[in-house]
Amino acid sequence: MIHKMTASDLPDVNEIERTVLGYKANDEFLSETVLHNSMAHYYIYKIQDKTVGFAGLWITNPNADIINIAVLEAYRRQGIAQALMDTLLELCGDYEVENVTLEVRVDNDKAIHFYETNGFYKETIRKNYYQDATHAYLMVKKVGR
Repeated sequence: MIHKMTASDLPDVNEIERTVLGYKANDEFLSETVLHNSMAHYYIYKIQDKTVGFAGLWITNPNADIINIAVLEAYRRQGIAQALMDTLLELCGDYEVENVTLEVRVDNDKAIHFYETNGFYKETIRKNYYQDATHAYLMVKKVGR
């Protein structure tokens, strides 16, 4: 089940970030973003009472940027990432967003395939984008107009 993220979800989200993405966001930054930033839209996916995935989107009309989509490994290939993506793209429609962007590691073939399946294309490379100097693809999806 997908729900809008609240402050009580932050410990679970931090654990998913650490486990799946290899880092943990600054607690204060994430809390302020989730609770007080009107541009930020974060969602979690729960199975029973366990948070198994989350996604974040910033809307800066006429554009939006997917900040992250992460699902615990044991729950992958069950449509959870797709459900989160569908939620984000539906929200983009509600806000009349024209373009959605995201960054993805150039070596993350599974994620790149997932994004391409959802209509994103590689726009350019962002050199040394990640802390370990790995490059990222900037991917774009035109969703409006």
